[in-house]
Amino acid sequence: MKKTLCVILAVLMLMGCLSVASVGAATDTAQIKLGSNTYNYTVGSSVEYTCYLKSSATIENGQFTIHYPSSILSVSAVEFPVATDAMYNYKENLVDKIKFNFSNVQTGYNFNLDNAVLVNVKFDVLKAGDGEISLDKEVMCNINDIDVIKTSTFTEKMTESTACLHRTGTTKNAKKATYFTKGYTGDKVCSECGEVIEKGKSTDKKVLKTPKVTVKGAKKAIKVTYNKVKDATGFKVTYKLGKKTSNETFNLSKKEIKKSSVTKSFKVKKAGKYKVTVKALIKSGKKVAYSNATKAVKVKVK
Repeated sequence: MKKTLCVILAVLMLMGCLSVASVGAATDTAQIKLGSNTYNYTVGSSVEYTCYLKSSATIENGQFTIHYPSSILSVSAVEFPVATDAMYNYKENLVDKIKFNFSNVQTGYNFNLDNAVLVNVKFDVLKAGDGEISLDKEVMCNINDIDVIKTSTFTEKMTESTACLHRTGTTKNAKKATYFTKGYTGDKVCSECGEVIEKGKSTDKKVLKTPKVTVKGAKKAIKVTYNKVKDATGFKVTYKLGKKTSNETFNLSKKEIKKSSVTKSFKVKKAGKYKVTVKALIKSGKKVAYSNATKAVKVKVK
C-alpha cells in the first residue's frame, strides 16, 4: 500500500559520552569495521560514513537502520542529500542505531546516478576500542510497490583511516656503547608512517675486565706482573704508603699488548709496607677509560 506521508527532516542525535578525548598517539586508536574493511581513527578525530545507492527503479519509499558503536562513536550530524524534504528519523533515543525512512508518492526518487547518496553520517571518535558499522535494509519499494532492495546496489564507504596501526617497524638511531661513551638501543620507527613507536634506551659504557696481577716488593721497587685484558692498551698502578698515595701508568707497546703477560717495575723512595691496586686501561687520543681496580695487595719494600 502506497504511503502518503509528507514529512520534515529530523536528525537523530544519540546521547553519548560528552567529553571528547584529545588526539593521542597511535595507541589511542578506534578500530571500526565496515564490511570486510577495518578503519583506524585517532581519538578526537571526526569521521564520516556514507552509503551510495544505485537503482534503475524510481523509488517511492524506503526504511533502513544504521548500527554503530555509541560507546566509541558519537553522532554529530545525519544528512540525506538526495531528498531532504521527505527523509526523517522516525524513532528517538535509540541505542547504537539510527533508524530512518523516506517517502515520495508523487514522483518518487531516482537513485540511478553513480554518486547518489542515500545517507551520510558524521561521527566524533570518543575513545579507543573496536566496533562495527552496518546497514540493515528493511524495505525499499518502487512506484508499483515492488521491493527492489535485491536489485539495487548499496555502496558503503568510510573516511580514510587517520591512525596508523604500526604493523611493521625498523630500528633507527642505534648506537653501540664504547669504553668512552654510552650506547643507545635505537628507536623503533613505523615503516608505514615514520612515527617513533617506542623510544630506545641508553646503555652503559663498556668496561674493561679487571686484570689478574702478581705484585712483589723489591729493594726500593715494586714489580707488577699484569695478565692481558682484551682491548686494554696499558695499566695503572696505585700504591699507598701510610696516607700518601701515588700512581704509575704503563702504556704498552703493540708487541706488549699481544703478550699474555707483561712485567713492569718501578722505583719507590721509601721502604715500608705498601698497599697496591691495579687497573687495566684503554687510551684513545686524550681519552682514557679504566677497569675496576684489583683488590689491594700488601707488599714489603726494603
